[in-house]
Amino acid sequence: GINSAQADGCPIESPKGLDLYIASTRPGAVGGPTDPNDIWRFHRDSIDAPWGEAEHLPPLVNSAAADFCPTPLSGKRLYVVSSRPGYCGAGDIFRTREHPTMGWLAPENLGCQATGTGPNFAGGEFSPSVVETDAGTLLFFSSPGADGGTDQDIYVSSMGLDGNFGPATMVGELNTAANDQMPNVSRD
Repeated sequence: GINSAQADGCPIESPKGLDLYIASTRPGAVGGPTDPNDIWRFHRDSIDAPWGEAEHLPPLVNSAAADFCPTPLSGKRLYVVSSRPGYCGAGDIFRTREHPTMGWLAPENLGCQATGTGPNFAGGEFSPSVVETDAGTLLFFSSPGADGGTDQDIYVSSMGLDGNFGPATMVGELNTAANDQMPNVSRD
C-alpha cells in the first residue's frame, strides 16, 4: 500500500514507528507536472497495524522545486532537503515541525557554509541524519562540499547552544575516493 507506479524513495520511519515519510513523483506535486518530487507521509495507529493512505505534505513543506530526503525526529520535527531557489545551493537542508494546532510550520534553512551561518554548501546535500550524543547534537549528511564537484562525501555539523547548526567538517574516516553519500546514523 506504500509503493506507487511513480518513483518512490528515501523511506524513513518516525522514531515511534507510526509514520513513514518518503519522497515521490506521484501526481499532485505542489509545482505541478514539472515538480521533480515532493514529501509524502503514511500513518498507522500501532506498530502492528497496516499503513494508511498517502498524505501529501502541504505547500509549506513541499515547494515547486525538488523536496526529498525526509528525516523525521521526535517532537514531530522533520528535516528535508529542498532545491527551492534563493538559498545556499543546489539542495539545502531545512527543518520544520508539525505544530499541534497550527499544523506544519514554514521550513527554516539551516544556513550556508560560505557565510559561516550553517552547514549547507553550494552543491546538493543529501540525507540529513541527526543524532543526539553526550557530546551534543550532531547532523551528518553527504555533500560535494566546497569543491562543488559531483563526488559526495560525508560531513558533520554540531548544534550550538542557540539551537543552530554551524559550518560542517568532513568526516575523514568515513570517506573514500569513491562517492560516499546518504548516511543514516543509528540512534545509539
